[in-house]
Amino acid sequence: MGLEMIVHEFIDCTHFYSLVLFSMEKKTESAYPTLMLEKSILGILIGNINLSFIHIFKLRPQYFKVPKYNLMYEAIIELNRQNLPVDEFLLQNCLMGIAPETNWKQEIKEVLLLNTYQDKLSYFVSQLEDHYFESALQDLSVNLSNTQLSIKDRLNAGLTALFELKDLNVTNHEAPLKNLLEDFVKQGGIVDKEKLLDTPFPLLNQSLCGGFEKEQLIAIGARPGMGKRGLLVTCLLHWVKQKKKVLYISFQQSSVSFLQLLLANYTQTPIQLLSRSEELQKQKVALEEIAKFEEEQLLQFHSPHSSDLTEMLSIIANRQQKHGLDIVIIDSLQMIENTIGKSFITRNSNLGSTLRKLKQLAKDLNVLLLLGSEIGRIAERRFTASGRPMLSDLKDSGYIEEIADKVILIYRPEYYHIGEWEDGELTDGQGELTLAKNNIGPLGSIRVNYSKDCYRFSSYEGFDPIIEFEVPRNRQYEFE
Repeated sequence: MGLEMIVHEFIDCTHFYSLVLFSMEKKTESAYPTLMLEKSILGILIGNINLSFIHIFKLRPQYFKVPKYNLMYEAIIELNRQNLPVDEFLLQNCLMGIAPETNWKQEIKEVLLLNTYQDKLSYFVSQLEDHYFESALQDLSVNLSNTQLSIKDRLNAGLTALFELKDLNVTNHEAPLKNLLEDFVKQGGIVDKEKLLDTPFPLLNQSLCGGFEKEQLIAIGARPGMGKRGLLVTCLLHWVKQKKKVLYISFQQSSVSFLQLLLANYTQTPIQLLSRSEELQKQKVALEEIAKFEEEQLLQFHSPHSSDLTEMLSIIANRQQKHGLDIVIIDSLQMIENTIGKSFITRNSNLGSTLRKLKQLAKDLNVLLLLGSEIGRIAERRFTASGRPMLSDLKDSGYIEEIADKVILIYRPEYYHIGEWEDGELTDGQGELTLAKNNIGPLGSIRVNYSKDCYRFSSYEGFDPIIEFEVPRNRQYEFE
């Protein structure tokens, strides 16, 4: 490819048209306190090709406040993406095609005068980064003081800006494989025991290699009436009894209805009996134990006034900072309204953005995130007539399948008036949990007990998990 073609291809990027306008801003160089820092960094990157590959992606274009240097850095990034050398000649030709009114030969010559300070590059980069975030936080405080906007609008805008800054400042430090191998030998397994959270079902734990892990996002899918909320509460009580700190967020339940569900599950008392005062007197000890869970910050319940994602993220981060959290349970995923960033064309892309934000939150806060998810009617219309759900039945399932670490589907044949399982056993008081996605470990199903009056799931010992699939006979030759 000739140089002229490369330059034209480079100019055609729509992103660079916006940068041309940006470079036309009429500001004096004295208005930029980071002027010398920006010049020094660019001079070192252009004059030392090897160093540029080390530091180029640690920087962000928005760190460069001087318009012409912002444009110059974007050009360096683009050349790097195309595996082209970041040299003076090619850079000048590219920039001349974008903003010909600027004397780029002179500008590049000036920044190259500072390329002898390559040993200071790491320091310069950290200083420019710190200045950017300090300036952004100052701007944020000014915007929060804008009395022309309502307090709610200011808070929402401030939270959005903070999350964007936080995402920009996240740096991942990967542990060397040698250290991971040493930990593997010491722990007797690949999963960090401190991050492992077992479920109330031993057979399910076998397929999960011990249980769920912190920093994971788990989706629990079910049709309405299948017992999804009962499974979430069953897991919650299992973890608080182990002294794990759990935050339960519900967009549909009030505190009273949640307490009824919690008490029915905890005491194995039919929920309809809990409306009677004499029955509540009998459960005095259980009520005191539940209150103690809350006093010890093991159990926290929150019913948001709105379903806004920004508000929910701030609540979770605040609870983690004040009280500490191990698990966050959200009921349900489809109720969350995402207004962060751009408006989305489809509900599916909006949900994808929501899931990515939640997954990042789980990693940042080191918590397990358990999400209830709805299943569409397609499961009930399928020709098999059993109503057994599949991974693709999840509402807006594309991004759930992609981003979730594990997906568990609930099925109760009794719900469809099916009296027997395939093996002839009665279905009364029983259900099935299907591990439909598992990023590490086998897939399969386990049978469980379910009390629909108490909304409580429990282990069923008479059924082995289905953890393997059988290759059809007409395709066995492919493995020979």
